[in-house]
Amino acid sequence: MAEFIEWQSHLNLGIAPIDYQHRELADLLNRLADTLNTGTTTAEPAALLQRIHRHARAHFLYEEQLMLSSGFRDHIHHQREHTMLLGELKSLTTTVSRGHAPIDSDLMHALRDWLIAHIVTSDREFSNHYLRVTTDN
Repeated sequence: MAEFIEWQSHLNLGIAPIDYQHRELADLLNRLADTLNTGTTTAEPAALLQRIHRHARAHFLYEEQLMLSSGFRDHIHHQREHTMLLGELKSLTTTVSRGHAPIDSDLMHALRDWLIAHIVTSDREFSNHYLRVTTDN
């Protein structure tokens, strides 16, 4: 069976720790998508959502530190995107863990689309900046 998010080379940004963290997020989303096909209880998806939230928060902090240390001009806008997603993930985790909403294919597609769009737009913009300023030194 194909993975829900098949990692492709265009998703790599050229910053090894960030690429690794993005792949970990994709792997966690793949595991969450697998729970849809196995008919698990709400406990497993809720636990996976908590892991995704924790991983995303740690990843965002790391990325934001690189933005500040490299003088990335658009760091405030990028940070706002991170804050918005973390809020949505926290709310979703609470809703799912209380049994008020299932994880369905629409939600999974929204999470996948957000991750990929964020990587290929906002994160790509940052990585271009970061690679330029770190290789110029």
